[in-house]
Amino acid sequence: MSYERYPSAPGVMPPSTRRSGEPFSGRSAQMLALETVVVKRYALAAGAERVMPAGGVPVVHSVLVSAGSVSIAPTVDARRRHRADAGRGLFLRSRSDHLLAWSDDAEIIVVSAPEDVVAAFGAPIDDSDGPLFAGDSALLGPAAAYFRSLLDGAARPGRVARYALSRLTEEMIGSLFLERASVGAGPVKVQPSLYRRALALIAARRADPELSVPTLATELAVSARHLQRAFAEQGTSPTEEIRRLRVELAVQLLGDARYDVLSIDEVSRYAGFGSADDLRRAFRLHGEPSPTRVRAQRRSARPERRGLHALPPLGATQVAPV
Repeated sequence: MSYERYPSAPGVMPPSTRRSGEPFSGRSAQMLALETVVVKRYALAAGAERVMPAGGVPVVHSVLVSAGSVSIAPTVDARRRHRADAGRGLFLRSRSDHLLAWSDDAEIIVVSAPEDVVAAFGAPIDDSDGPLFAGDSALLGPAAAYFRSLLDGAARPGRVARYALSRLTEEMIGSLFLERASVGAGPVKVQPSLYRRALALIAARRADPELSVPTLATELAVSARHLQRAFAEQGTSPTEEIRRLRVELAVQLLGDARYDVLSIDEVSRYAGFGSADDLRRAFRLHGEPSPTRVRAQRRSARPERRGLHALPPLGATQVAPV
């Protein structure tokens, strides 16, 4: 594995190695543009570039490394280099000035979103201790697999599907930053509880109908019984939380006029349920009116904090009631 050296004199770099605000800009990539986010996948030979600050809306670029390695350093001090190998990730902001270098045969997924979209999840976008995502992340693998599946899709999504996928992509990126704030990416790490890691993973994947207690336990590398005990200590269960977050997603869809083109059965599938009957049963269990009534009584007020916003503050042990 080899790297091209960082450009040694950024002030006299040739134009081909200077990029404004976006990593790997101008290179061939698979791309999917959603409502608020853009997902790209690159297959690269060894290279290096300077990513210069850009104006406009502040954007954060999440870089997930599937193969090879990527390293990043501030332009003002190339010695402060951080490296993400395969299975890890880093981020950079469009208004920062960084040097990037990557190895041969690097496969990289870049998800770009406005900073205010990510900040809405309550986690800081802070690179003072290095712009790396958590090294022992339970979310990077599933997130990267999800983004690959989006890019591998044979058909481009329609307007409604594009909006739904954009919301799910926002939640996945928001969960990475939330997890990073909880775990820490620097030399000193604070291990979050199994309950909190599982809840973040459920929030990121609640729309996936394949998500279940066994798959959740497998992705967290624990037994299903151990996972059940962690939730029992909080007075709940993984099954209950999966259902609760799916109900909240369905309520969001039913309360949004942009989803009026969807039938109740389609809403149930977008929210991770197997059928409209499953959705109705879940609504009854959680004390919600019927899906049809929720849609008819669309609220004009701002939606309550839901999904990832329902995660407890760092250091808290219980989920805030919704």
